[in-house]
Amino acid sequence: ENGTYWAAARFLEAQRNKPKETKKRKAEGEATTTNAPVKKAAKADMESLMDRIVAHDAPEVSEKRVYDTCPEIIKKIKDFLAQDGVTKAAFCRALGGINANSMNQFMASKKQDRAGNITYRRAWVFFEKKRLLEGQPKSKARIKNEKEHPQGFELQAPIVSRSVLSLLMDDY
Repeated sequence: ENGTYWAAARFLEAQRNKPKETKKRKAEGEATTTNAPVKKAAKADMESLMDRIVAHDAPEVSEKRVYDTCPEIIKKIKDFLAQDGVTKAAFCRALGGINANSMNQFMASKKQDRAGNITYRRAWVFFEKKRLLEGQPKSKARIKNEKEHPQGFELQAPIVSRSVLSLLMDDY
């Protein structure tokens, strides 16, 4: 007499009688519906772009002076990775073969707490070379940061707290 019970029973019976999809069937179905050549072309184009960016000669760009904040770099990385044909592995290789775990830790950071991470410096150089290669002007935030921090941002994580040992020593 309960309609929900009988509807669920019919649904479960239909699921039980439904043929199971194997990995092979899924792969066959995907091969016919996706545009594999288009994806390969987009990936090749992006890898070519990353190679040109890395090879671009920009003597004024240095890892020693970074003028974007960590959140700005994280946003640039996320936007770049969202483009068709860009993989995280290829991007890590373009940044000089950094470890994906290092990049993940940097991407999870808040404010400037991962300024010492190698991803911060190398990603800044990558995006600065990209900006120069594409002939784009400096952003308003970049100009503001250059005025406020003429030597660039600190490339070490800020010290947040003292160690437990130093706290114990202060009591004596």
